[in-house]
Amino acid sequence: MPIPRAVSDSGPDWLWRMVHKDIKWTGALVGSPLWTPAAGKRFIVTDFLIICSNAVELTVFDGTDSDGNRLVGGSFAANGGISAPNLRSSFRSSAINNVLKITTSAGSGYITVLGYEE
Repeated sequence: MPIPRAVSDSGPDWLWRMVHKDIKWTGALVGSPLWTPAAGKRFIVTDFLIICSNAVELTVFDGTDSDGNRLVGGSFAANGGISAPNLRSSFRSSAINNVLKITTSAGSGYITVLGYEE
């Protein structure tokens, strides 16, 4: 199987496949679904944005929260966050039908994830 190219390398044909997912959270979340791909598909994250209103421990992960499955994880300060546009190495789900999930310690904020399904 060929290695998938980054969306930015794929030319204009990727536009029809773009997916936008976002949530606003308040309080603790444990493995809450952020992106459930269509049956028989996997997600590929190309960009993400996290804005934290309060200090929070946050993890975004592929299926199971374990080493090698995390898109991002760590402590974020109040009024902090991260912007990761145009990931050169996109975050590709390790298996078909896996769900991108989020766990937070508390606090509140927003997360937006962009990508596509294959």
